[in-house]
Amino acid sequence: MDILEFKNKYLDDLVLCLGYFDGIHLGHTSLIKRGRELADKTNSKLAVLIFTGGKNSDGDIFTYEERLIKLKALNVDVVIYQELNNEFKNTTPYEFLKSINTFYSVKVVVCGEDFAYGKNASGNVEFLKEFMSKNNISVEAVNLVSQNNGSKVSTRDIKTLLKYGEIVKANNLLGSNYFIRERVVKGKQKGRELGFPTANMVLSKQKMKIKSGVYLTLSIIGGKLYSGITNVGTQPTFNGEDYILETYFKGFDGDLYDKVLSVYFVERIRDIKNFNSINELKEQLNKDLGLL
Repeated sequence: MDILEFKNKYLDDLVLCLGYFDGIHLGHTSLIKRGRELADKTNSKLAVLIFTGGKNSDGDIFTYEERLIKLKALNVDVVIYQELNNEFKNTTPYEFLKSINTFYSVKVVVCGEDFAYGKNASGNVEFLKEFMSKNNISVEAVNLVSQNNGSKVSTRDIKTLLKYGEIVKANNLLGSNYFIRERVVKGKQKGRELGFPTANMVLSKQKMKIKSGVYLTLSIIGGKLYSGITNVGTQPTFNGEDYILETYFKGFDGDLYDKVLSVYFVERIRDIKNFNSINELKEQLNKDLGLL
């Protein structure tokens, strides 16, 4: 998969998917799959233009690096990225589309029917079609994917579900398990002392915080799938105040320090508790493990 910054020239013919793609949810996946079909049909490469930083003050569902993983899994050939800095935010719809035509050989543009772009999101699909038709480029606006309640699948709704710990519902709208990919750091070794050695991870500043609690999770380590119990948030029993991820992997025996792991979230099972004793904590951990 080729990765390049916006306005870096790329010579191959492209089918270009446009959108923010911060969640790569069912709606985004539908759009990208249609792009893949058109790329194969026109003997072009499938490109996705994504935006990084500057849009969500509370962080994104997936970091830039995590989105690259999801896009690769969707057989995207080229990822073009653009930082949402002040200069780009002031780009007019005309200037944005002109840049696409200047730097890329686009055969087809694929977007959602509600796609907005340019300064103050003033550009719409109608203007996009009008502009591209003058350059013999077709535009396909993909229908929005609906939830069971009739509303469109949206990043906003998924973020709300994650903030309330509704991980199963969020996964349904994402079309795959929500995950966090970070490097394992040294912790306080409290889990090891209890007989439950854990992998500790600190959340990236790009990433939104999900609801604190204890989750059933999965991770692939050394090519093998492991079930885990992940504590997200603080460690009140040990007077911990930092928001961290602490995962115990059932049946794993080894050192994960400084390794990069993807932890996939399956279900939220309970709130974080402040236990009165270490024995109470160990009893609860054994109960949690019984759910795996």
